[in-house]
Amino acid sequence: MSALAEEAANILTQARDLGLDVPVIGGNGFNSPALIENAGEAAEDVIVGVAWNSAADTPQTKEFIDAYTEYGSPPTSSPRRPTPG
Repeated sequence: MSALAEEAANILTQARDLGLDVPVIGGNGFNSPALIENAGEAAEDVIVGVAWNSAADTPQTKEFIDAYTEYGSPPTSSPRRPTPG
């Protein structure tokens, strides 16, 4: 679904009320706590795509960068694309 958080919350709520019982995939417009706050239980099974942040200070990020670098170079912000060089 393509919508900003406020509209997405309304759409999700209406869709769930009408019986939609499948995961819903949303983009960057869903990246807001307002989606969950406004949609409540209707936000269950929502999948949101987000950009990966190589500067994130988490063990998972370090582990990913270390594993990726074993193939020759560190990942870019979009590791599915070839790394220049």
